[in-house]
Amino acid sequence: MSPAERPLQSATISHFGLSVGDLDAMVAFYTRLGFDEIARVDFAPAPVRLALVQNQAGTTLELTARSDSAQTAAADSAMDAAKKRGVFQYAMRVTQLEQAVEDSIAAGARLLSAPATNSRGEYRFAYVADPEGNLIELVSPVPLGKAP
Repeated sequence: MSPAERPLQSATISHFGLSVGDLDAMVAFYTRLGFDEIARVDFAPAPVRLALVQNQAGTTLELTARSDSAQTAAADSAMDAAKKRGVFQYAMRVTQLEQAVEDSIAAGARLLSAPATNSRGEYRFAYVADPEGNLIELVSPVPLGKAP
C-alpha cells in the first residue's frame, strides 16, 4: 500500500471526547488536575453543551454534556472495563506517577489500581476513575537504573 493510500499514517490525536453528566463538575475536576478551559459551547435548542479543556502539553479533552445521556456502570478495574467494546479508558503520560495519583484522588478521582511496574519493567502505571467513572490510566517511564 502506498503512502497515498494510507491517509492516517501521520495523524495524531486531536482530542479525546468524554460524555459527561455534570459539565461544570467535570470541568472543575480536570481544572484541579492542571487543565484549563479553552472553550465552551451551548448548542441550544439541542440539549448539548460542551467544554474543551487543555493542559500545557496540548492534551485536549472534549467534555460533552447531553441532558438525556445515560450513566453507565463504572468499572471496578481495568480488566472489568475492557469487557466493554469501544473506548474503555484513556491514558496520560506523567513524569511523577505517585504524585499524579495522589493529586487525582485529592481532586475527586477513585483509585482502581495502585502504582505498579508492568511485567517487562518498561513503565509504571496506575488506574483511577474520574468522578463520573471514566477510566484513566496514568503511565510513567521506569526511572533509570530501576528496571529489572
